[in-house]
Amino acid sequence: MSSRDLLSRRNTQSPSNSEGHGLNPSMYTTWEYSPLIMAALKGHIAVLDGIQNLNPGTLAFLQSLIHDRQISLPDGSKLMDTDSFQALMTQTNLTKDQLREKQIFEIPSSFRIIATAGPISTYSPTSSSSPSQWLTEEVFFNFILISY
Repeated sequence: MSSRDLLSRRNTQSPSNSEGHGLNPSMYTTWEYSPLIMAALKGHIAVLDGIQNLNPGTLAFLQSLIHDRQISLPDGSKLMDTDSFQALMTQTNLTKDQLREKQIFEIPSSFRIIATAGPISTYSPTSSSSPSQWLTEEVFFNFILISY
C-alpha cells in the first residue's frame, strides 16, 4: 500500500445517462477519502492493522498527520488541527462553511490512530537474506509502543 492509498482513492466515473463502454469524453475523475481520512474528519479512531507490512516510507509519510494533525491530500484539500483551523478563520474572517468550500477541513481533537504490528519476520520483500526492518527510527517516534 502506498502513502496515497492511505489517504484517498481516485475514481473515474461517467454520467448516469452514459451508455456503452470504453473511452467517454464526458467521464470525470473524483477522489474518495480513505477510511483513515474519514476517521480524521469525523474525529473517530482509525486502526492501522499490520503496519509491519507497509513500506517504512509510507509510515513516515503519516508523521504530519500524527504529530501536527495536518495533511494535504492529492485532490488539493487540506486537513488541519482545531487550533490552526480557528486561527485561519480569525485571520481570514471566513466561516467554517466558507473554509470547507475552499477544501480546508478541521480535524477534531478526538481523532486518534491505533496501529498494530506483528513481530518482525525473517522475510523481506526487498531482500531474502535479512529481516524486514520496518521499525525505523523515523517510524518509532510516531507511536507509543506497547510490547507484549
